[in-house]
Amino acid sequence: MVHSISIFTSYRPVHNTVVKLPNGTSVHVSHIGSIFLSPNLILHDVLYVPSFTFNLISVSKLTSLFCYLIFLHNECFIQDLIHWRTIGRGQAKEGLYLLQLPPVHGFVSQNVSSHDASFSTKPHTVSFVSNACNNASVSIWHQRMGHPSFS
Repeated sequence: MVHSISIFTSYRPVHNTVVKLPNGTSVHVSHIGSIFLSPNLILHDVLYVPSFTFNLISVSKLTSLFCYLIFLHNECFIQDLIHWRTIGRGQAKEGLYLLQLPPVHGFVSQNVSSHDASFSTKPHTVSFVSNACNNASVSIWHQRMGHPSFS
């Protein structure tokens, strides 16, 4: 779930889609698309929430893409399980792990025209939410990660 449309490489509008936040409020999802985290790591079906203030990545989404994540007290690493290369590194800050993303201008898809989004050459930051509570229910984590409602 992201708040910056400029990090998408391709996207399309969606209608009648909401995300329930951990504080219980619901926010509108306006687009869904793909993001390159690195030349070797692409996330699909990423939600664009204009009113959200962070870019969040689901750890389970990364592990489903054959990534291995190592969380230490002050940093985290993302490794590609196929080639065993480090493809991302994050620094811990205020309970989140901040990941520096490469500029997207080198990875821009032909599906996005120049008037749909402006692409920055500055690195972007994405935050990870890690294991804050060991016994939280599936529905609690579903809400914490900002996924759309089950209904």
